[in-house]
Amino acid sequence: MTHHTRPPIEMEGGTTFHFLDASPAEALETAREAAGGRGVRQWDGLEGLENDYEVEATSSPGGVTHVTFTRAGA
Repeated sequence: MTHHTRPPIEMEGGTTFHFLDASPAEALETAREAAGGRGVRQWDGLEGLENDYEVEATSSPGGVTHVTFTRAGA
């Protein structure tokens, strides 16, 4: 999601990033339609992640939260 529309970015390997100026609900609906109702939950099965990574979450006044994962011992 973005506040400024821009053209899609095509990456090597076939992944294309599309940018939407939309609400979170509208973006989710667009993504579901594009995926044909399928999808993979990215955050399932990550129990114990903190054993191998240092996880830092930083919130900004605008409501955005940045989460940084650093491999433990790196």
